Amino acid sequence: IVMPQLGDFDSAEYAELLSAIQPELRNRKIGLRVIGIGDAKSAKRFAQFSGLDLSCIRVDTKGDLHCALKLHRGPNWDVPSFIPNGILEWFADYCRAAKPDDGTERDARSITRAWLNYMAMCAGIS
Repeated sequence: IVMPQLGDFDSAEYAELLSAIQPELRNRKIGLRVIGIGDAKSAKRFAQFSGLDLSCIRVDTKGDLHCALKLHRGPNWDVPSFIPNGILEWFADYCRAAKPDDGTERDARSITRAWLNYMAMCAGIS
């Protein structure tokens, strides 16, 4: 099952329903695999929150699968270049976007851009 970002409203709603039927799926020998945009930390938090087994959750850190499937990405707006990086970092923190474990900097502009387009898409703007 391909979901949007792990932990957003839609994925949480789907996960709630899937979690409730996990025992029946196991009894019928039906494997469950959930793929969502996120990272290892968000997968763990999502599993704890949703009740899904962590072993069935896979992450797509950059949304490559979603792009390959040509899933809707919103209006493709960009964040204006005059927005300071400090504001973008604050927003990324506010959205609880994880910082890379390897010490590299996260791309706060891409995180903000993704959320801007996602929110516009949720509002019906394409």
